[in-house]
Amino acid sequence: MAANRTEIQKLIVSDDTEQDFFGYSISSVDDTALIGAPFDDSKGYNSGSVYVFSKVSANQPPVFGTPTPGNNSTNNPWSLSWSIQINDPEGDAFSWTIQCSNGQTTSGTGASNGTKSVTLSGLAYFTTYSVWVNATDPTGSGLYTRKWYTFTTKVNQPPNFGSTNPSNGSTNISVSRSWSIPINDPEGNAFSWTIQCSNGQTTSGTGASNGTKSLALSGLVYLTVYKVWVNATDPTGSGLYTRKWYTFTTRGNKPPIFGSPNPSNGSINNSVNLSWSIPINDPDGDAFSWTIQCSKGQVSSGTNVTNGTKSLKLSGLAYVTTYKVWVNATDPTGSGLYTRKWYTFTTRVNKPPIFGSPNPSNGSTNSTVNRSWSIPINDPDGDAFSWTIQCSKGQVSSGTNVTNGTKSLKLSGLVYLTVYKVWVNATDPTGSGLYTRKWYTFTTKVSLPPVFGTPSSANGSKNNSLSLSWSILINDSEGDIFSWTIHCSNGQTTSGNGASNGTKSIGLFGLTNSTTYKVWVNATDPTGSGRYTRKWYTFTTVSPPPSTPTIDGPASGKTGVSYNYNFVAVDPDGDDVYYRIEWGDGSPVTEWIGPYHSGQLVIVSHTFMKRGILIIKCQAKDSYDALSNWGQLKVTMPKGTAYIPSLFLELIERFMARFPHAFPILRQLLEY
Repeated sequence: MAANRTEIQKLIVSDDTEQDFFGYSISSVDDTALIGAPFDDSKGYNSGSVYVFSKVSANQPPVFGTPTPGNNSTNNPWSLSWSIQINDPEGDAFSWTIQCSNGQTTSGTGASNGTKSVTLSGLAYFTTYSVWVNATDPTGSGLYTRKWYTFTTKVNQPPNFGSTNPSNGSTNISVSRSWSIPINDPEGNAFSWTIQCSNGQTTSGTGASNGTKSLALSGLVYLTVYKVWVNATDPTGSGLYTRKWYTFTTRGNKPPIFGSPNPSNGSINNSVNLSWSIPINDPDGDAFSWTIQCSKGQVSSGTNVTNGTKSLKLSGLAYVTTYKVWVNATDPTGSGLYTRKWYTFTTRVNKPPIFGSPNPSNGSTNSTVNRSWSIPINDPDGDAFSWTIQCSKGQVSSGTNVTNGTKSLKLSGLVYLTVYKVWVNATDPTGSGLYTRKWYTFTTKVSLPPVFGTPSSANGSKNNSLSLSWSILINDSEGDIFSWTIHCSNGQTTSGNGASNGTKSIGLFGLTNSTTYKVWVNATDPTGSGRYTRKWYTFTTVSPPPSTPTIDGPASGKTGVSYNYNFVAVDPDGDDVYYRIEWGDGSPVTEWIGPYHSGQLVIVSHTFMKRGILIIKCQAKDSYDALSNWGQLKVTMPKGTAYIPSLFLELIERFMARFPHAFPILRQLLEY
């Protein structure tokens, strides 16, 4: 119902046919009035029309909601959209204006209910602004609502610093590195910055954005404390700045260090011609000089060199001989800091030539009647040798002054299903005529499935390494291709298809000590209508024991005085080593001590409380409890302070035992 109008609704219509005089009665219930039905004076009741009207409310001006940002709010940004909900209760169109005290304004006419806003930019830091809002309803004869609101902008802040790299107060820093620090302005303003080190090196930037700033440092002095000054200034923030000192300390210079030599220290069974090498590295990256010298007299060296492996080529070494290698590395930059050390290795025994698995394998059957019989012959020391292969059929082949490799004899015209013998000889003249001689047999075929040779490791063999290559010769007597599989009970497997005759192998690793493993081998000949050979083999692992410990120390002395003795044992697998010692003076055998690295020198002190000729014994074991033989050292321990040769002391011992009551003065002097 429109404002300022009276609306009457006709409710009842009735004619007064007599045109009698009638009047109106008006009554009111709440805001509803009845304009009376005409009164018929002749009939005494009302008749005709009855009308109803309602009381209409007054028109209202527009109303405001809660502004954004809120009235009296603080810490507002310097660019924002200020808004407020404006609604007219009657839904009339209205005009509106929003004006900020910074002069920015916006307005609208003929607007409907909704949010109205003004975009504000370029506001000042930490300033209170007023916003005036007016909304006028023309339909309501200019009814309006007007109101002031306020808000305050946030404070500008200087740039701030993050954690430095290296960290403040840190030590052991390189003498050449980059020093850096994150610098960020909380408002994202561009800023200028400077980083300066107390050694005079500096860097800076202007108009910079947030991020990590750095200074490259070089030529610093070892073991020195340096200060780094950092300044960051925000021109937009009227010169707001952050300034701070940081420190770090450079590391001390160190001498060169040695890695593990090749061959390893204390190693045995080495070639008589080899290259001995060792990694040498300077922790500070300084150039250094080095020398490697062998006790045979061969030497190599270098000056002003960089980190890396240095080597000495050795040749003409003697068999079964222990050699010492002396290594020195000196750092002139570190005021002559140096590292010096001795290493040892032992050359191997000269050995006769050795035979591999023949082809066809020894004792094999189903061999073709025309074939080549062959066998690998190798001299472990690489010496030239002579060889002969002769078959019982009379065919023969040979060679002199040859090198390692497979030697063969071409066979033809053999008889089916016949056993043949092959005699092989290989002689090493360099090894004073050392030789190896052996008979092998094979049987010619009928058509048979693939056959297996002797595996390596041998079936049922013991003392196998914890990592090995298990192999077996697989041959089809007719030369047919075949498929094969080798599967170990530890889960490792390998296979091949379309394979020809030859050795098939599987690399096994991570085996457990003192464990028996099964190896299943299958070879199938599709050409032979699926004929196959399947077989299980076993082998047992073991960790070889360390070498017999060597004992070194004073061979004589006196009781009641502590002496140091050196103990060394080498484990063939490089396992850690434990020791137990029997001092020979009645004291109990020591508990196992260790672990120590293989070949590591172990020093143990002992005070002997018993006189006489004593035997020090030492036994070693590895990480798998494999025990070495006992090493021994004879020592002489009289109670007196005078030195007496051990042989003479032994004679005195025997004499005193034979004549227990003789020479009391001598007994007193020797404290017998």
